[in-house]
Amino acid sequence: MLYNTIMTKKKKIIISVSVVSAVVLIVTAILLLVFLLKPKRANEVTINASDYQILVETQRAEGERTYRFKFVTAGQTKEISSDSHILDITPYLWDDTLHLGSEYQVSVCLVEKAGVLAGDYGKSTTFTPKIRLHSPGEIKYDAQANLISWDEVKGADGYEVRYIDKGETEKLPTTSTNMDLALIMGGERNIYVVAVSNRDGLLESDSSTIHLTLDHEIAEITSAVINNQKYLVLKSKDKIKQVILKSQSEPKEVILSLSLSELQENGVYILKYDVRQLKLSSPLTVTVVTDSHNTYSYADTNVVIE
Repeated sequence: MLYNTIMTKKKKIIISVSVVSAVVLIVTAILLLVFLLKPKRANEVTINASDYQILVETQRAEGERTYRFKFVTAGQTKEISSDSHILDITPYLWDDTLHLGSEYQVSVCLVEKAGVLAGDYGKSTTFTPKIRLHSPGEIKYDAQANLISWDEVKGADGYEVRYIDKGETEKLPTTSTNMDLALIMGGERNIYVVAVSNRDGLLESDSSTIHLTLDHEIAEITSAVINNQKYLVLKSKDKIKQVILKSQSEPKEVILSLSLSELQENGVYILKYDVRQLKLSSPLTVTVVTDSHNTYSYADTNVVIE
């Protein structure tokens, strides 16, 4: 009787241990299966940026999974879905879905075909998007109208026409797509046009260039001496501020200022001066300074001073 009782208890213990072991094995198997089947965290993204395009990339996933890219800046979050592991964010920057010049934390997660997230977002990458405006294209020169023009640039708030004079870069801003060449100092010039923007992260364009020789030709310059009075006749579409007379044979010059009373009809300026008072040796160089600060030089070889 005692033997039977002992054996019965022993069998119960063995059965209990077996059950516990089986449960442990089953739970372990389940946990292992869950671990193996659990979607992995997505990889970190990389940023491939050129002047005109920004691509956000991650490693290609197996199967039919898609991608959800998350952009976080200043507490604001924007998620963009993509069928490709490469997302071109340039259009989203142009339409202000994403903001140029803002610092973003960007990450990605995988998405199952049914739209369910297939894991956690990967490690975020920090970047600040910047793109460059396209150049204004070929600069066209209209000799008859005396102006240059160029193509309109998407996203530009304006343009700058630049040239170098005496080692300094002169910048002429405009919101138009053309410029009167009378605004540019005369001489042999490389003229550059760049598109500019007031938006953060939208960089000025590469320059378009044209080479011109600007003489700003005055239609007519004539002179005569009558009773020791030198008469100088100038025709110019710009208001003339000064005329500088300089002897070519000696370092001496005289600056003559013009008044509005000397402006005649059809843009003709008549200037009188007394050659006896000037005491300049001939021939003379006549330099004309206009209201637009352009300088034109002409050699006057007809002046004879006795």
